[in-house]
Amino acid sequence: YTLRDVLEKSEQDRERLVAQSAAQQKELLDLRNQNAAQCTRIQELLESNSKMAASIMQEQSKTSTIRTEVDTIRKDRNNLTQELQDKKVEMEALITKMMALEEELEMLHSQQDQIQEENYHIRADYHKQLEHNRQLVKSYNRISSKLTDAEERNTKTETQRHVLEMDKGDLKEKNVKLQKTL
Repeated sequence: YTLRDVLEKSEQDRERLVAQSAAQQKELLDLRNQNAAQCTRIQELLESNSKMAASIMQEQSKTSTIRTEVDTIRKDRNNLTQELQDKKVEMEALITKMMALEEELEMLHSQQDQIQEENYHIRADYHKQLEHNRQLVKSYNRISSKLTDAEERNTKTETQRHVLEMDKGDLKEKNVKLQKTL
């Protein structure tokens, strides 16, 4: 190789290296531009991620609040279910009691009907007895009147008998006197 050949080769290598360097610098610039775009994109994604994380935190807070509300609603529902069950048992007891009271009322109505019927018969018997008593009073009054009349006649008769006995005694004395005088 001659110096010229070496120089030409060296010049060719240099041109090739300059072209390679220019290509690599262009590629480096493209990579830097891509890197800057990617950094911008990463920054946008980080901001979006931060916003999304804040939104997720809000949603988690809402979800936690909703869970608390759901738990409260479940407890209230369970309490209401228990209260409803208690009321159902109480209502069934009241229905049973009401049915017993209705049976008792029906029995009392039946007894009332019997009592009214007995009362009707008692009134009828009372009126019969009252009429009988009136008849007895009338009979008593007639008998009392007859008895009073009989007692008065008896008293008159007794008085007359007494008078007759006195007259008889007087007659006997007169008779005895007459017999003595005769």
